[in-house]
Amino acid sequence: MDLSKLEISIYDFDKKKSDHRTITSIGAIGCYMSHENAWKKVVASNKPELIIEDDITVVDKNYMDKVNEWIKDDHSKPRIKWLEYSYLSNDPLLYCGTGAYLINPVAAKCLLENSRPIEIQVDSYMHLMIIKNNWDLEKADPRLFSQYETYGGPFESLCQDDNNDGSVNKYI
Repeated sequence: MDLSKLEISIYDFDKKKSDHRTITSIGAIGCYMSHENAWKKVVASNKPELIIEDDITVVDKNYMDKVNEWIKDDHSKPRIKWLEYSYLSNDPLLYCGTGAYLINPVAAKCLLENSRPIEIQVDSYMHLMIIKNNWDLEKADPRLFSQYETYGGPFESLCQDDNNDGSVNKYI
């Protein structure tokens, strides 16, 4: 798959189009801004950090061992590692989700430099920045965390109430 063509077909960073159709709720804007605030803290601390949303369930009880292993790695280049994610298609390179991820200051700074205006979902923005800048795609396999226990599971988040019909997430 030619990822550069995929990027252009979804979002044109150079033109900064004003098509806000993927931002379908005030909550999506709030979510995006929460992640921006987390990135600011990563930049200010100047160290890699684990970002976890409030509706995450731990899948791997040894997740901190894996987090600490990643944090000890080289962070001279931008890095983001998804620990919770969903696939956008049958292609294993197309995934999304911001429920749990690791990010280093170099990546956080780059995301902040290009984060405004808010025009797409935050996870799409992050993934497309990885593609645009040719960063390594990193994800935990298997996932270390779960969000909403995969629709209809035992954990139902209040922020998911209007999205519980079992269909594909209409906000992504």
